[in-house]
Amino acid sequence: MRTIEVKLLTYNELSQKAKEKALKDYQCSAEYFWLNEGLETIKKGLSLFDYYLKDYSIDLINGYSNIKLESPHYENAVEELTGLRLAKYIYNTYYWNIYKLLEFRKGSKVRRSRIMVSRVYEYTGYCADEIFLDEVHRFIERPDSRNFIELMMDCCGAVISDMCKDYTYQLSEEYFREHCYGNHYEFYEDGQMA
Repeated sequence: MRTIEVKLLTYNELSQKAKEKALKDYQCSAEYFWLNEGLETIKKGLSLFDYYLKDYSIDLINGYSNIKLESPHYENAVEELTGLRLAKYIYNTYYWNIYKLLEFRKGSKVRRSRIMVSRVYEYTGYCADEIFLDEVHRFIERPDSRNFIELMMDCCGAVISDMCKDYTYQLSEEYFREHCYGNHYEFYEDGQMA
């Protein structure tokens, strides 16, 4: 039996060349941590408006996505609505999906307003819920020439765009340094993770 001593270093103690190797190894094997939550936001957000995600492919590194939506509930007349008519349709049909009554709390008592409402910003609990619904709220406030499918595609696109930015940051050296520090990662002198 023999004993071998190995010197382990933190990320900050590595040489520049070893840091580059450690970062490159991490980037090659890193998966986006919040992918499932982002997809759940898109799926549940679409279901609020009676659509569902039929097929998709997403490339978070290059920012490319291909999404196909479908709705068994809509006729062509509804899907072709644009501008103010579509904004009114969404407002009248999905009001309680995008707004909620304000609640006032005093101690253990809760009182709901009958006239004051606020925007709904979460339905899955993930931060991208707000991004999805912001597109709808902006459309209601300032209707444009988009139809219903285009609006839903833009909502999905906004969430995917945010996921791409987040993944880009997750692959950055700054994030990796913080990640190594927070998880107490140690490395060999050549930059390989121990």
